[in-house]
Amino acid sequence: MSNKDREKLIPGAQGALLIKNSSIVTISIKTPLGRIFRCETVFIGTDSHDYLLLEMPSIPKKDIDMYLLEGFNISIKAVSDRGEGAIIRFASRIEHLIFKPIGLLAISLPHSMMSTPLRSEPRFEVTLQGKVILSERQLLVELQNLSHKGCCFQHSIHGPEINLDQKVDIFITNPTLKTYFQLSGSIKSINRVGVFCQYGVMFDPQGCSNTKLLLKQLVFDGVGLSFKK
Repeated sequence: MSNKDREKLIPGAQGALLIKNSSIVTISIKTPLGRIFRCETVFIGTDSHDYLLLEMPSIPKKDIDMYLLEGFNISIKAVSDRGEGAIIRFASRIEHLIFKPIGLLAISLPHSMMSTPLRSEPRFEVTLQGKVILSERQLLVELQNLSHKGCCFQHSIHGPEINLDQKVDIFITNPTLKTYFQLSGSIKSINRVGVFCQYGVMFDPQGCSNTKLLLKQLVFDGVGLSFKK
């Protein structure tokens, strides 16, 4: 079954919870004259008045004056890394523009959103640290989620650049048993969330095999999966 066949309509409030605060979203605005404008900005979150809040995009003032007008329709595309992962799409309307003391865009919370799964299996939230071995250095990373076939890890945006389809090896060490697990695979997605870059990894066969062994040593600690202490 293709991802298109697995698309489903979900309540707007549910969809908003799937979008991580500080994640990058793509906005598209169509003017009454048919002009289309696209750019990226940061999703801030929701408030108590059925509004979704976005950071004012870093675009020229002339574009703000032309496209970011109250009452204009706006379309949003976001990527959620929770569970199976999904692309969240929805249509809304610009309700308010706030310029001081900080720039915010308030849009209405829609009744429904469209969710398209990204993966065939759910990923579990984890509390794990690891090392990614690059040609020039070792990079300390935090794993955000993990499944039998892939994971997501993050590090500071000021760290070295990692590219799409680049092969990586992530080393996870059990601090109690002093055993380590080598999770090998390729970078399949890159997203910026606040001051972090998040990388989605698809494991190769050896990485999948080692992940099964790793998951057997993890327990739920109340927040996510971690090594038993």
